[in-house]
Amino acid sequence: MRLVAITTALLVAASAPIAAQKLAEAAVPAAVRQALTAKFSGTNAHTWTLRSDKSYVADFTRNGASVKASFAATGEWRETSTEIGAITMPEPVRTAVVKSYRGYRFAETRRIDRVAAPVTLYEVRLEKPDETVTVRYDGSGKLLSSGTKAAPVISLAGSWRGESICLPGHPACHDEVVVYRITAVPTDSNGYDMDGDKIVNGQNENMGKLACSFDRHTPALICAMPQGVWKFVYRNDSLIGGLIATDGSPVRRVAVRRAAAKP
Repeated sequence: MRLVAITTALLVAASAPIAAQKLAEAAVPAAVRQALTAKFSGTNAHTWTLRSDKSYVADFTRNGASVKASFAATGEWRETSTEIGAITMPEPVRTAVVKSYRGYRFAETRRIDRVAAPVTLYEVRLEKPDETVTVRYDGSGKLLSSGTKAAPVISLAGSWRGESICLPGHPACHDEVVVYRITAVPTDSNGYDMDGDKIVNGQNENMGKLACSFDRHTPALICAMPQGVWKFVYRNDSLIGGLIATDGSPVRRVAVRRAAAKP
């Protein structure tokens, strides 16, 4: 019984957030880079980070899935976190999550394999508009840890004004002053409609309406249309982004700021 209690305590402690700093690959010890190549042949790390526990973490993609592999400075493997589909988690884990977190959406699910743990763990990040919850379970569906992080409540509803600048390679394009009227979709917590005008000779000319979706994790507003996709990153009460054509070429650069509400 004491051994089980100690093991569970270690698993819970291991789920606590660990601060990390990004590293250039040249700053990673050779033993760590060699260990990564040996364990995951043919893999090049996309990014490296150094955690406060002195472990080196390689972040890369393997077979289409996000993978984070952790190593000690001497090259010993410590942990691998692999992105998986929620449907591939053991049924007891899925049942426990759905029962305990109704109203949340699955944002990310991962399988955790650790050298210090006798069992595979499953980590799930769940989101609602105002908070994010990260939980860890063992394969039997037993909750090992949970953490909640309040998320800022962001509403894009309102009037936005700024500039839409043409990028090289599109001679028919014209720079414009634009006004976007953004309204929330009542039936979709992440849905918005964006009605846009351009200002011509001091007069508003309507450009039409787009159906958009707000990715609160990024956070970014994404509006698809037949000619391409508009994407705006939300930052400091501004929307910064533009239009990307279907062939992947950037067409416009846009920066708009929320207009002050009229008294």
